[in-house]
Amino acid sequence: MKKEISLRAALLLVLAAVLITFSLTLAAGCIQKDPADDFTQPADTTEDAAPPSDALFDEEKLREVIERFLAASVGEFDRNGITDALLKGFILETNDDYASYMTAEEYAAHNQSYVAGYVGIGITVTLNAAGAVEVLDVTPDSPAEDAGFLVGDILTAVDGISLEEAGDSSLLDRASALIRGEEGTKVTVGVLRGGKTLTLTAERRAVEKRSVRYTLCEYNGQKAAYLMITGFDLATPVQFKEAVDDAEQKGADFFIFDVRNNPGGLLSSVATVLTYILPDDTLLATTEYRDSTSAVYTGGYVRDAYFENNGYSNETPQLLVTDNGVISYNSAYAEHVIDRPMAVLINGGSASAAELFTAALRDYEVAIPVGENSYGKGCMQITYPFSDGTALKVTVAYYTPPCGVNYDKMTDGPVGIAPAVEVIFTEEESRRNLYTLDHREDRQFVAAFNALTTGEKLEAKTGG
Repeated sequence: MKKEISLRAALLLVLAAVLITFSLTLAAGCIQKDPADDFTQPADTTEDAAPPSDALFDEEKLREVIERFLAASVGEFDRNGITDALLKGFILETNDDYASYMTAEEYAAHNQSYVAGYVGIGITVTLNAAGAVEVLDVTPDSPAEDAGFLVGDILTAVDGISLEEAGDSSLLDRASALIRGEEGTKVTVGVLRGGKTLTLTAERRAVEKRSVRYTLCEYNGQKAAYLMITGFDLATPVQFKEAVDDAEQKGADFFIFDVRNNPGGLLSSVATVLTYILPDDTLLATTEYRDSTSAVYTGGYVRDAYFENNGYSNETPQLLVTDNGVISYNSAYAEHVIDRPMAVLINGGSASAAELFTAALRDYEVAIPVGENSYGKGCMQITYPFSDGTALKVTVAYYTPPCGVNYDKMTDGPVGIAPAVEVIFTEEESRRNLYTLDHREDRQFVAAFNALTTGEKLEAKTGG
């Protein structure tokens, strides 16, 4: 036993050094849990940082408590996960609600959230204000849709493993890792819906992740290009360009972009999309870091600085990755602008990159925000991978849209993006699947359509 305690003490000293190293990159976080995925730019883990001004914790107390426990406890427990659990606990106490320590399995699932295809059941989940895993979206023609999953369902367990404890943002990665698996296998998910507990079973299969869904609809002689953007991931810029090109070729009169329930995504992705709408030299965002330095991002950042400052590794999310794994930049993004009227549909689930997208188009007065006030996440995270496959995600900066007013929940300014045309959904309307909903039954879409057309107004089929 004494030998084991000595080994444990040595491990704790290593852990203490690791925790102190982690503290070097922490920035002020946000108070509320975020429904969004991280607004991430992959970073080099070797960059220098200033030493901490004082100790973070009582190293002697930590060693004493654990040594006493190991010497006295008669209980059996799994010792392999202790380091991971300690690190997760440390992150929870930092008040950076967007930060997380991810195990190798969780980090792999986290990276999979940015790729265009995966093996799973076809749901997008978020961590709601209560710390529970909530279904944000159900992919059409997916195993989840076949199994009966609905937007708003709360996941309570996966294959008997509980998800009911409130947790940090890594809970989403753990849930995703449990749901995904080998193609052809089945997964059983406990769901809380309307106060009742249900058990749904779905068969895992290859699911194509479409982050942009596009239809060209015509009402009252007006052609509206409707683009629902569910997230800003690796595939988004290419899918967005394809949709816009088709709409312009077919003579769309105006565009309605839908980022309702869009939790955010990659800085490179949203910057690329904005560059296809706005001129190449347009200011997109300004970031403010802990050391009072700042960075300015324009469309030129997509073309130049991104590839200068980031490696070409296919193991982390990059700007554009073709089917054969070659990373490239399409100059057409910088040369194209949309010169038609535009509107953006937003709600309380629009966060992070979705808010920056909305704010940029609003600030340059090229699009009208319609719907409900957005979430209010104006801070940026960086993910630091480690050699053992684990990773740390940490808030490193606040960012402001072109107007220069930050809308994060922690700042003194406005919280979120306020719509120019406010249309509040009822609770029943909020639970509907926007993918399959007739546009004329969507009061927010109808309001956006009417705000952009000078002709006959479109009548909604529902009074809400």
